[in-house]
Amino acid sequence: MDMTRLRRALWPISRPLLHLYWRWSRPATLGARALVVDGTGRVFLVKHSYVDGWHLPGGGVEAGETMLAALARELAEEGIQADLVLGI
Repeated sequence: MDMTRLRRALWPISRPLLHLYWRWSRPATLGARALVVDGTGRVFLVKHSYVDGWHLPGGGVEAGETMLAALARELAEEGIQADLVLGI
């Protein structure tokens, strides 16, 4: 039996087990996003190089960092000066 046939035969059993392992072995990623609206009601969106479409600005929260601090950092990386943060 060649490896392709063996892999195909074992896939229905191994896939759920691998999925369970990956689901519980990796730490959760916490992210923060912002809805940025200017004085005329325009919404700021970003276009990433690694995913299609337009998205709200934001990113990951580092260990020991608050969500608001992460959001301020991410907005600063996008060149946005946030004068008012209304909440989470």
